[in-house]
Amino acid sequence: MTYIIDSNIFIEAQNNYYCFDICPGFWDFLSERFHSGELISIRNVYDEIANKDDVIFDWLRDRKHYFGSVDDENTQKNFAAIANYVQKEYSSRKPNNPNIASFLSVADPWLIAKAKNPFCYTRYP
Repeated sequence: MTYIIDSNIFIEAQNNYYCFDICPGFWDFLSERFHSGELISIRNVYDEIANKDDVIFDWLRDRKHYFGSVDDENTQKNFAAIANYVQKEYSSRKPNNPNIASFLSVADPWLIAKAKNPFCYTRYP
């Protein structure tokens, strides 16, 4: 089973309970799960973290190859459906809503689009 993860996994872990200097085992665990294919993410998530250029990015830099492309046909179709839904559903409520463009410009809709592919398992705790 493959789990797809967002940037908040890394950010919350580092900023709260599992920072690198206190709990390196957590980061080893993530690394092992990426290597085994149990965890994946997308390049958009990597890019979001890279923009901060902090200790998390230092760790991810050597693991960039675990962050897959969103260029495949299924992900592109899924993203288009998500974008159309968001535009249709929320533009009618508030025309020219800047939150729509903001949402579509970050990794979240791409992560959802990739997760809709059949090889991913998603679970909301």
